[in-house]
Formats: sequence, structure tokens, C-alpha cells
Amino acid sequence: MFADVPPEKRQQLLADNCDDHEKTSYLKDLTDEELDIKRETLTANCIKVFHLEEELKTIKDDFKKRINPLREQTRELCEQVETRKEQVNGILFHFADHEASIMNTYDENGEFVSSRRLKPEEKQARLFVAHPGKAAGDE
Repeated sequence: MFADVPPEKRQQLLADNCDDHEKTSYLKDLTDEELDIKRETLTANCIKVFHLEEELKTIKDDFKKRINPLREQTRELCEQVETRKEQVNGILFHFADHEASIMNTYDENGEFVSSRRLKPEEKQARLFVAHPGKAAGDE
């Protein structure tokens, strides 16, 4: 409509001659030239997105390398705080207390670690003391 009128005056002419108008969104058919431009833009965007996703993956991998040791340390610290114990590698020394029938365990610094009952094979054999002057079978 009003194709022979220059574009800058066309909108005013349309507004002056219409019954009503509204501002809204609508679908417009694309020309072949507009469609080609949009396809080129779409292709360029897809390529950019691919490269950016690769870059993001590299950045994420770098962050994972930096975060994972902290996560592992945090896991260990949570476990230690919860159990109030820490896993330690070292030498333990065991001392049997035959009178109390207990095995006491100490670390390299001589600090008490734990105690437990003696196992049957750890107990001392009891010695039978014979009374002097009595022979076997005498009463």
C-alpha cells in the first residue's frame, strides 16, 4: 500500500488513512536475501558457540583440577571433625599388661593410642607352683 510514496512519508500516510492502529508483534515473511543473511549469521553463531563451548570446557577442566584437591581435603577434614580422629601412618608399640589382661598401644612419641583385651595367644601361660616337701600323690 502506498508503494509509490517514499518510506519516510509512508508511515504517516498509513496512520492518517487507517481506521485504527496498534503497536504489537507479528510474523513477517523474509525475502530470499534476508533469509540468506540470517543463514550466514546462524552459521557464524554456531561456529562461535562451538569454540566458546570448547573454551568453557578447558576452563572447567582447569577449575576442576584446582577444586578437586580442596574437595578431597574438605572431605577428610569433615570426617576428622565428625569422628574426632585422624588417619596417621607410623609405628605403633604394643605393651601387654598381663595382670589386667590388656594390650596397651602407644605411638612413636610414646602417646597412648588405644587398649584392648589380650588375645588368647598373647596371654602368659600360668605356671603351677608346687609346694616344697610334698610329692605328687601325697596328702
